[in-house]
Amino acid sequence: MTKDLRSNALAEEYLAELGRAAAALPVNRREELLAGVRSHIAVARAEAEVDDDTAITRIIGQLGDPEVIVAAALADLPAQRPPLSAGSWSMEIAAVVLLLVGGFLAGIGWVVGLVLLWSSRRWTVGDKLLGTLLIPGGLVVPALALGGALFASSESCSSESATVGQPEVMTCTGGGGVTPALGITLFALMVIVPILTAVHLIRRARPKS
Repeated sequence: MTKDLRSNALAEEYLAELGRAAAALPVNRREELLAGVRSHIAVARAEAEVDDDTAITRIIGQLGDPEVIVAAALADLPAQRPPLSAGSWSMEIAAVVLLLVGGFLAGIGWVVGLVLLWSSRRWTVGDKLLGTLLIPGGLVVPALALGGALFASSESCSSESATVGQPEVMTCTGGGGVTPALGITLFALMVIVPILTAVHLIRRARPKS
């Protein structure tokens, strides 16, 4: 078996072209691809009966065009989140704000925030489910709950006498409901959970430095 310097030059030229085409790949994936192709060429040349221009041309032809090889390698890469632009980041901020306080706008603001949440590609399905379910309506829910609790806790009393000379009977309405400790705990949870969810969504969507 003879070694042809011209064949070596053809192989190196092909590898150089492949390296230029692979510039779009991540560094580790590019190095892995080049090493694999180089190894394939070396093995194929070692198995060839004559290591000449014809043999190396055949080997390169079997490998295919470098652009095609790189395109296939790019297609095999796992899907990655595109970098956030200023506009898309503003949309994410708007979504979180509306999810948190949009319920005060007759509930329409929260629905708009929900649409923005599910329209974004920056959050996973799990993130979107958290934003949707914890807590629907955002901070408007604890506000309404507080108003209802204050109304339920109000108590009105009146006195009346069934007959003349009989002692007056005091009648009271209202009151009842949950205990103050339980009410405070539930209210705190309804406030804290939406805020923590909003913080989580912001951290997940913000650009990575």
